[in-house]
Amino acid sequence: MPEPNEDATDSLKRRQPMKASIDISLYPLNQDYLPAIDAFIKALKQYPDIDVVENDLTTQIFGDFDVLMACLQTEIRSSFFEFGQGVFTLKVLKEDLRRTQHD
Repeated sequence: MPEPNEDATDSLKRRQPMKASIDISLYPLNQDYLPAIDAFIKALKQYPDIDVVENDLTTQIFGDFDVLMACLQTEIRSSFFEFGQGVFTLKVLKEDLRRTQHD
């Protein structure tokens, strides 16, 4: 809960860092779907504070939860404006999966 005279960004700054893994699928609702997917992945790769891993079915991003969500909010919005309707599915886990798989 924010303190009096505090905005939402101030309360975000006080939060404890939390690592997360997010699995993303994008299903553009048009026939020429590859440009929307490629542009979305390319945009995510421009953020230095997140790690992006592509595979044949989904894209995964890893990093701080608040940073990941801020990046997704920006890039999903951008995708809607540039390419129109699409369905995004997200699976969010409170942990960096890459670390648990190798431990």
